[in-house]
Amino acid sequence: MPPLRSNPNPFVHMRESALKGNPSRSVRWYQDQIRKLGMGLRHINPQRVMTSGLGTGLNGVKIGQMFLYYYHPKHEKRLPHWDAFPLVIPFRMTDDGFYGVNFHYLNPNDRMAFLKTVMLIQKSGGLNWEVLKAHAGTFAEHCVKRYLYSHVKNQYFLKIEQEDWKTTIMLPVEQFVKETKYSAYL
Repeated sequence: MPPLRSNPNPFVHMRESALKGNPSRSVRWYQDQIRKLGMGLRHINPQRVMTSGLGTGLNGVKIGQMFLYYYHPKHEKRLPHWDAFPLVIPFRMTDDGFYGVNFHYLNPNDRMAFLKTVMLIQKSGGLNWEVLKAHAGTFAEHCVKRYLYSHVKNQYFLKIEQEDWKTTIMLPVEQFVKETKYSAYL
């Protein structure tokens, strides 16, 4: 299936602005930029993000790239909570799915710090469980989840370009079931 692209990326202006200034912008700066886009943080939801042009639609994932998608876990009754709209960077494929880092299990400030760690690990040789655990300890243990392809709604993944990762992790689109996002945060 060829990549799908609905609208022009709404974050292009924000990305260009970040590159002109300090490339390691603060969490507040990214949230302010989203507000300036006219979206308002309270009006952002998974459906709007999936049709916003933020990324490219694919029917699978690739290791080391970031994805958003709808998910319903196999063992939902046993889980205290889960994210129905995960934001994940996969690092290990399995026969029926993959393991990945879901940034929604961290509060926004910790997301930015953890993303920087993940990006440094990728540059120095690749993402895997042993390296994640060694460099990110508790963050890694809390955020690494296993996902089954058979539980991804419509087998549709929105691939986020790397230059938009910092913006995307700030979007308040986590969809925790059974508990609030605050209960799910580390």
